[in-house]
Amino acid sequence: MIKLTFLALLTTTCLASALPVDTFTVLGADSTISYLACPRDGGKRPALVLAPEWWGLNGYAQRRARELASEGYVVLAVDLYGKRKVASDRDQAGKLAGAFYGNPAKFRTAMAQAVFQLKARRDVDSTKLGALGFCFGGTAVLEGARSGLPWLAVASFHGAVKPFGPTSKSAVKGRVLLLHGGADPNVTMESVAECVRDFEAAGADYGVEVFPHAVHAFTNPDAGNDPSKGVAYNARAEKASFQAFHRMLAETGMKP
Repeated sequence: MIKLTFLALLTTTCLASALPVDTFTVLGADSTISYLACPRDGGKRPALVLAPEWWGLNGYAQRRARELASEGYVVLAVDLYGKRKVASDRDQAGKLAGAFYGNPAKFRTAMAQAVFQLKARRDVDSTKLGALGFCFGGTAVLEGARSGLPWLAVASFHGAVKPFGPTSKSAVKGRVLLLHGGADPNVTMESVAECVRDFEAAGADYGVEVFPHAVHAFTNPDAGNDPSKGVAYNARAEKASFQAFHRMLAETGMKP
């Protein structure tokens, strides 16, 4: 296990006073090299699985993990592709992600492994587990929730939310929040509606927040600023979506 130490930087989505944060490399099945960020104090903390965009476990996902750790969470940012692969372009990202979309059980297996890794840690309160994911990662955490993982709170940020199949009755254990861009051309409102119908049939506790004029990847400054491309950062939607996420964490007992 490789240990790095630093003080996490804050963004507008974080608390005013940051906790010192340690980071670790966590080795798992299939040559995965996940990234863990946690408060340095070592006390028992609520924990979050963080699933990255289709690019892989890049700097953006790691930054989000550090931010949340500075707020008091143990955060495991998952290496879904193995060997810390990060796509260099859209074609490569599509191929890597396509292996999961073509076999959704891979999402569920990866999320279950992440939960196992967190629960094995002495600094994790295993009664307070949650998850968040971005784009491709949103799909991953939704599949984890649909598979019955013991998450109190799950958030999909601009994720592909359309279910691969019907969710079993009462499978979803906690609350799920869909955070969606109203102008997203990649994940349509009809896909959101299909997810809602599925969760209704399954009796899930869920919520949907739609952010006007936001397109895909609206939380990521690296997505650029041209909404006409269908992928762009939207500061207003980023702030509002993280506020909604933190409200859910507080309401479900996940707040540190």
